[in-house]
Amino acid sequence: MLSHPDGCRILRDRPTIRTNTVDLDSLRKLPEGTFGKAYTKFLDKYGYSPDERHYVKFVDDQDLAYIMLRYREIHDLVHTLLGQPTDMLGEVVVKWVEGIQTLLPMCLTGGYFGSLRLAPKQTKRFVESHLEYAIHTGREARFLMCVYFEEHWEDNLEDFRSSLNIQSPPPPENWIEMCFEALSIVTL
Repeated sequence: MLSHPDGCRILRDRPTIRTNTVDLDSLRKLPEGTFGKAYTKFLDKYGYSPDERHYVKFVDDQDLAYIMLRYREIHDLVHTLLGQPTDMLGEVVVKWVEGIQTLLPMCLTGGYFGSLRLAPKQTKRFVESHLEYAIHTGREARFLMCVYFEEHWEDNLEDFRSSLNIQSPPPPENWIEMCFEALSIVTL
């Protein structure tokens, strides 16, 4: 993080992603297609709160403790950027990306062993599209620990992905049902 200007700023400023530091109600009011709106939709869909991320314990070095806290706090932001749900397949994809970028053993083992626990249908999707996506993203995307996410709430999600060299995610498993659902809410 010290080799990147934004990483240095993050380490200096030590921003946190908590309900007392991020105005989620304001993010909910942002236009569709913005990163902030997508993030709050993700939180609301799964009933999550950024306050659920535990503070780091048993790490004496305050810089390392903050880096691990930041890693925990941006996890749901990474889900949002990658367009991944919180099912086993989505978690495995996120762990592969995090593991490739950070080399943290918990991410590498989570991605590897998690992929071995996928249901047969998920394994097929993982091998056919998601593994390549995760590896490409982990290698080619900007180092996500050096992204000052708090400065990008109002950015268009696709433009933000592009600026980080992240491709659009593979379509969700239920993309056909989602199309029909979208059509059913259109009034003529």
